[in-house]
This record gives sequence, structure tokens and C-alpha cells, in this order.
Amino acid sequence: MNANDLTEAGMRQGVYDSECFVLFLTNSVLSRSFCLKEMQWALEFGKPFIIIVENEERFWAWDHDRWTNDRCDRVPGSTAWKQGWLQNTYSQAMEKNPKVVEEITRQHKAGTMLPFRRRGFEVDAVVRELLQLSGCEWGSHLPPADAHAAAGLALPRCIRIIADPAVGGVIDELTEALCGFSNGVSITSELDSATHVVVLLTGGLLEACISELECLLAKRMRNVVYVYDTEKGWDFGVCQSLPETPVKTQIASHEAQVWRAPQKRGGRQYEFEAMVLELLRKLQ
Repeated sequence: MNANDLTEAGMRQGVYDSECFVLFLTNSVLSRSFCLKEMQWALEFGKPFIIIVENEERFWAWDHDRWTNDRCDRVPGSTAWKQGWLQNTYSQAMEKNPKVVEEITRQHKAGTMLPFRRRGFEVDAVVRELLQLSGCEWGSHLPPADAHAAAGLALPRCIRIIADPAVGGVIDELTEALCGFSNGVSITSELDSATHVVVLLTGGLLEACISELECLLAKRMRNVVYVYDTEKGWDFGVCQSLPETPVKTQIASHEAQVWRAPQKRGGRQYEFEAMVLELLRKLQ
């Protein structure tokens, strides 16, 4: 929008002059004629083609099945979607820009699209990942992601992880990462010896760890952070429906950070590392 030549030729030149092409993929952007043309040019010119995808339904998320079925209009008063007017339908895009459709489909199947997150530290993480993937020479010479908190990472912390033993794999991943990022971290199995606490919210936590959660509440510890893992059964709706207890009130009064799985379990390593660094920052 800041280009001097806001014509089709100018747009084409802008794509040609770029070092990489980034598509911010939302609900109906793939129906827009000039957006499709820019994507087509990026592929023709062999530019690195990076897709950041909106997954949050509140902000007109993109969905592959809806895209292929032209369901890009919301049903009024509902969470459902319906077919509506599009500048280019899926079949029209297939006819006019088959290479674009092929690339979108390929990246969707390969899981290479980068999800857009709205927390500040996660925005920073996805931008860093984008620059690493961009092919730009300077993109591989960024300072370490934790440089801004280097002093804080060295602070001694004796951490107790309160979690359902049934999710031992997640506990091991978190333990290894916390200790790996900071020489000052040690893990304890005793709440009495802990200086900091991480509470891992999963489906079986309230039943398996209620005594320790009540003890944590009684100690009134300040250095406590909460992480929730919906894939391991945590459901805020179910928690809200439970009878009021001091432990439930304590959980509800704290912001909880979402668990991001490491690459070895199908997650994205840059998101996992950003999550761990943010936990360490909060535990200073």
C-alpha cells in the first residue's frame, strides 16, 4: 500500500523485488483476484512462499474444508458457515490459478503453515521463525530469542511441577526443557523445598493432586504459573461447572498459559521453546 506504483504492473514488480512472499491466510483471501495474482507471481518467480494462517474462529479463521466448499459466510446468530458470494469460487481459482491452489493444498497437508498467535511472546516467536524460513541472509543471524532475559534465566529456581502422574511424558518434556534453558533451574518433588511452582492443568489433575493443590493454596505462594493442555483433557467449561472450592477459585483467578507440544510430538519446536522461555520469565 506504500508503493509508488499501485497498479497491477507495480504489484508484480513488488513481488519480483521481494526476497520472500508471506501470505496471511484468513477466511476468504483465496477468493480475491489480485491476491491470487500476487501468489501466482510469487510461485512463478520462485520466491520462498510462507503462509501464516489464522486459526482463531473469532477472527475469520481459514478452514480448508470450508474453502473447498465455498462456505465463507457465517450463518447469522450461529457458529455455522454457509455458501455466499465470492469474487472467485474454489473451482474458479482452480481454473485461473491452479498452481496457487496446489501450493495451498500442499502446505495444508504437509502442516507447514505457521499458526498466528496473539500473545506478544508468541508473535515474536513466529516472526523469528518466518525470518529463519525466508531465505534472507540476515534472517539467520538474529540474536538468541532469550537474549532479553539472559540475566533472569540465570536466577536460581527450585521448581515443583504439580501434575497428574498419568501425563508423565508431558512432565518429562517440561522438566528437560526448563533445566535445559537455564543452569539455575532444579526440579524438586517436595512442595516444601520449592521456590517456584508450575501447575500443569490436565483432565486428571483435580482428582490426582487435590491435596497438594490445597497445600499450595494454604502456603500462599506467589511464584506460581499455570499451564493447560486441552489435548490431555483439560476443559475450562467442565472446571467452571464443578462446585465452588478454594482450589477452583485459585485456578480461575490466575492466567493460564497454553501448552505447546515439542516437535517430536507433532508440535512446532519454535512454539515449544517460546512457551518454556515465557514460563521462565514468569518464574523470575
